[in-house]
Amino acid sequence: MPESTTTTKECLATSKNGRVVYIDYGNTNVTFHIRETSNLLELVEEVIEQTDISGEKVVFETDMGRVVGTTTLVETTGRDEIVYAKRKERNAYSRFVKHREAVPSQYIVVALNYIAGDYFL
Repeated sequence: MPESTTTTKECLATSKNGRVVYIDYGNTNVTFHIRETSNLLELVEEVIEQTDISGEKVVFETDMGRVVGTTTLVETTGRDEIVYAKRKERNAYSRFVKHREAVPSQYIVVALNYIAGDYFL
């Protein structure tokens, strides 16, 4: 939880193999994505409950079998206009393509950190 200054630990879900996953609302990255996608926590909970979790840095992509939102991760060509910018409350530059719309997506990516014996979204 390096982006967090205050931990507001709340149980989110329990994994298939019994590991409890918490959410830290003090993590600006997590709250940013929750604001973007209103049903995100329900989707993450659904995925976690079906997944065995182990290790210190856990990242998995799940095909939900249905459209669950949109993604701005789109294929680009040499004709696209590409820019690099820092997103709000982020430290690194991201690659953006101008004049393109988000596309429907049926995938969800969950990233968990193992900190002091607990898993955090």
